[in-house]
Amino acid sequence: MSSVKIDERAILDAAAEEFAEKGFSGARVDKIAKIAGNAKTLPEEGMQGIKGFMDTIRSMVTIGVEEGTFRNIDPVALQFLVMGAVFTLSLTAQMRQELNPGNPGPITAEQISGALGDIISRGILK
Repeated sequence: MSSVKIDERAILDAAAEEFAEKGFSGARVDKIAKIAGNAKTLPEEGMQGIKGFMDTIRSMVTIGVEEGTFRNIDPVALQFLVMGAVFTLSLTAQMRQELNPGNPGPITAEQISGALGDIISRGILK
C-alpha cells in the first residue's frame, strides 16, 4: 500500500471552495478530497473492511427475506442506515460528550450495535 501525503493547505482551500459553493448542508467530503488532489480518504484496508461489512448486511437481508424472517427491504437502504450510524458514532463522540455531558448517547461500538440491532430488528421483522 502506498502512503499518500496530504497537503493541509490544499484541504483547507478545497473545503473553503466547496463550502462557499454549496453551503454547509450541501458540501461533500468526497468532493473536498477530490479538489484537494484526489487524496484517498481511507486506506485500502479500510475500504475493504467497509465493503465486507456492506456485503454482510446485503447477505443478511437476502437470507432473512428468503427465510421469511424479514420483510422485503432494500438492502442498500439498510447499508446507508447502519454505515451512517457507524460513521456518525465515530465522528461525533467528543461533540456528543460536550453537548450532552450527562447523556451523550451510545459511545462505544458495543453500545451503538446493541441500540441499532434493537431498532433495526423491530423495524424489519414481520
